[in-house]
Amino acid sequence: LLDPAATEAAEAVAGPGARVVWHLHPPLLRAMGVSRKLKMGSWARPLLMLLRAGKRLRGGALDVFGYTTLRRLERELPGEYREAMSTVFASLSFANHSAAVEIARLPEHIRGYEHLKMRRAGEFRTELSGRLADFQDTAPAASDVAPAASDVGGRTAASS
Repeated sequence: LLDPAATEAAEAVAGPGARVVWHLHPPLLRAMGVSRKLKMGSWARPLLMLLRAGKRLRGGALDVFGYTTLRRLERELPGEYREAMSTVFASLSFANHSAAVEIARLPEHIRGYEHLKMRRAGEFRTELSGRLADFQDTAPAASDVAPAASDVGGRTAASS
């Protein structure tokens, strides 16, 4: 929105001095029930610059947008995924490799804006818990587990 190349592109289409209007639907206003997009002209540029500068606050105590349900969910998901993959790696074998790959690929479906991401994250959690339960039910005996990468070929990572 603020990139000079975007201004140049708008002028290339509409001519020099073209009036640019951004149609935005901020999540905060959507949560308050505003159902239509706001039209923001050049008067909004200082506000947009302030928001851009606020990126430095992300993840800290002053990140006002970090307290939303979606942002909290986005912070929780990587930990849940790492925990699930630790469980998978602990009992990975040649026999259950394809099931492990399917579990590993589940996060690929979590995308989209706001309500879509929330819905897909819920679907991810449901699917993950079901597949993990199935995976653990079919866990191989210790002798069937694939060797760790450091054990392959009789060498450890340190001796390579």
